[in-house]
Amino acid sequence: MKATPKRNKYTMTEYLRLSGSRPRNFDGTIILPPSKSYLHRALFIASLCKTQSRIENIGALLADDVSATIQTLKSLGQCIERARDGTSILVLPNDVSSGRVFAGESGTTARLAIAFAAISTDGKRTTITGGNSLLTRPMKPLLDALAQIGVKCYSRNSNGRLPVFVESSGIEGGDCIVDGSISSQFISALLIACTQGRNDTILKILDIRKAVSLPYIDATISVLNYFGFRIQSRKSGSSYIFLIKANQTKTRGRTFSVPGDMSSGAALIAATMGARGRVKIDGVNLKMPQADSAFLNIAESLGVRITKKSTERFIEVNAKVSDKLRNRKLLNLDLSNSPDLVPVIVGTAAAMGRDVKITNVAHLRFKESDRLDTLAREFKRLGLELTEEKDSLAISAEKFQRSNKESTRPILLSSQNDHRILMSLTIAGISGKFGELLISNPSCVKKSYPSFISDLESLMNNERVISLVNKGGDI
Repeated sequence: MKATPKRNKYTMTEYLRLSGSRPRNFDGTIILPPSKSYLHRALFIASLCKTQSRIENIGALLADDVSATIQTLKSLGQCIERARDGTSILVLPNDVSSGRVFAGESGTTARLAIAFAAISTDGKRTTITGGNSLLTRPMKPLLDALAQIGVKCYSRNSNGRLPVFVESSGIEGGDCIVDGSISSQFISALLIACTQGRNDTILKILDIRKAVSLPYIDATISVLNYFGFRIQSRKSGSSYIFLIKANQTKTRGRTFSVPGDMSSGAALIAATMGARGRVKIDGVNLKMPQADSAFLNIAESLGVRITKKSTERFIEVNAKVSDKLRNRKLLNLDLSNSPDLVPVIVGTAAAMGRDVKITNVAHLRFKESDRLDTLAREFKRLGLELTEEKDSLAISAEKFQRSNKESTRPILLSSQNDHRILMSLTIAGISGKFGELLISNPSCVKKSYPSFISDLESLMNNERVISLVNKGGDI
């Protein structure tokens, strides 16, 4: 048996370097990348139609998570190809078949695929697995819900996590109770797949007060309705009930235009705030529900001027504002429905010297990293005071305990291979408040926003505040 080679001090590692200076002229126009949340949903839902669909506005670079969904659907018998124009994807649906699925590091892909695989009736078994971080993420609430509607599925290691096996016997339908306290993706997966059930499905979230990320369910229903699938929803007391009609097998394909991604937009706006700059963001569609559109109001509460019109496809952000315009009191935010904003807001608070407390975000512990723990640990390295609790995170950034500006060595920070952590630390570092920073594994940002670093570079107008560098282990 060969010994694992040891990493020596000369091993080269890629970092994102923040120079320790704030850019002097942060200004320009950026076209938002497409929403990966909507792209995931459109690809799965178009695969249930009887005829070809065209998915438009897919962007020049596909996020890694979207690529994982495309490969997953191909593994389950679908024909998906890039159109000749390069700006669209064609979905040519086939009967869902069993297969072996590798979902990369995409939780959305894995969860939608588990339910989607249950549609197959070829009598075989589908295996769904993924990359290292995905193997740690919970799947049990979805497996429990599918079992209630006649699906044979189970975790190989009996721990409610991937790898998961799904027997190809179809979806019977009936009454189903699902736990919505960990992820809304379980509900979205069921809403999509149960349209192909043999009988109607009544899906219930018993306590909506404990459910998280509800706007993502709205997005799923929005895309289903657009393609012509029938979903009824109503609230009854503390319950949220969905009626999914059976045998919706004759829906014809359509052309769907993917809205710009407001998760990426929030990171871009936050970076503009850290840099005290201006940006025009094109490709915005505020009419389609996106949880992270909530950041627009949060940014305005911090004194940033945002010009937006529901009839236009762009917004303008001006962060060149006076401190006198900012309300300095503690900002309390319940982000149960917008968990992806937590890293963005922590980075923004650090950059702007604001005290913020974020609550009801325990589900952040089940992402690519334990984001509450990672944020607390990495931002403390910048000299900030953070208090981490089971479902909350508070940052005291108005004063920080040390400055690295006089140091000859950079502060080393770990992204934990988590795209949102990488963006959060970059937002803080672009303010120039913390001296030179080196953030590990910047390529992880390809998971959701492949052009994040190049977009920031373009807004700095050739000023080298950020750059990619390779360093040895002994730095």
